[in-house]
Amino acid sequence: MRQTEASMAQQDHERQRQGAGPADIVQQLQTMIAAVRTLADSAVQQGAALPVSQTGAQLRNAVSGLGHLLSALDPQTLAMVQTQVREAGKAVDAVEAGLTGTKESAEQVFRTMSADRAEAAKAISDRFQAEMQDAVSRVRGAVSIVALPQ
Repeated sequence: MRQTEASMAQQDHERQRQGAGPADIVQQLQTMIAAVRTLADSAVQQGAALPVSQTGAQLRNAVSGLGHLLSALDPQTLAMVQTQVREAGKAVDAVEAGLTGTKESAEQVFRTMSADRAEAAKAISDRFQAEMQDAVSRVRGAVSIVALPQ
């Protein structure tokens, strides 16, 4: 999955360097934002199982891909597509809120497990949470470049 994510980011960066117009970039951003929103909605239903679910992996990859796409854009291009950048910020707000709920749900489940199983499950959950926070931070970094009037 990470190879696909890196490949997507490289292709997006290459398209941007080759002069992909604002309309192309807007379309790419809209597609990625829609994917993040859809997966975030599905993730809520996964609860504590999110870190080990296919939805969790897809959500992580979608948020990472969105972050890579945004980070490949120069500040001028980001300013031209600031409506989509603002929407990306809102989408990761929803993801972040869901992550908080997932973490709380997982902690409740860990209390019902044996110590060994709880420790292993917590390690998986913690790794997932860290990877998701990295992906969210990448999007937030790109969003912070653009002065977004509220």
